[in-house]
Amino acid sequence: MVFLDRRRRASRHLEWKVRIFIVAAVLALVGIYLEERWLTGSAIVILFAGLGLRFVSDQGDRAEDPSDTEPMSRILGHVIFRTSDSEIAEVGVDFIVPRSTAWVDVLNIAEGVAHADRPDLSGYPMDDEDLKATWID
Repeated sequence: MVFLDRRRRASRHLEWKVRIFIVAAVLALVGIYLEERWLTGSAIVILFAGLGLRFVSDQGDRAEDPSDTEPMSRILGHVIFRTSDSEIAEVGVDFIVPRSTAWVDVLNIAEGVAHADRPDLSGYPMDDEDLKATWID
C-alpha cells in the first residue's frame, strides 16, 4: 500500500492474472470440499505464482510505453517586477513544464527562473498578474 502508484494503468497481463486467480480459487474450494491438503496447497502455490507475475510483468513495460510520458509545454514570456522606487523591471522567461502543471506552480517556476537570471530582483515578489506568458505545445 505504501508503494501504490495511482497513475499506473492495468498491465497487459491482467487477463492472465485474473485467470490464475480463478483457477486457484476453484482449486482451493475443491480441496477444501474434498479435504485434500495437496489441492489447497497447490492453490496457494498457484496464487503465489500469480502474485509473482504481478511483479515480473511490469518491470520492462513501463520504460517502453510511450504513453507513460506526460506531454510537455513550453512557457515563453516575461515577468514584471515592481521595485521599491516604482520602477518596473521586466525579465524574459523560457522553460518547459508538464502540460498538467497547475498555473500557481507555473507562476512559482517563472519567478524562480526570473530570479535566477536577475539576482538583484530576488527581494521583490511577483504578483499573479505579473507573468505575461504563452503556452506553446
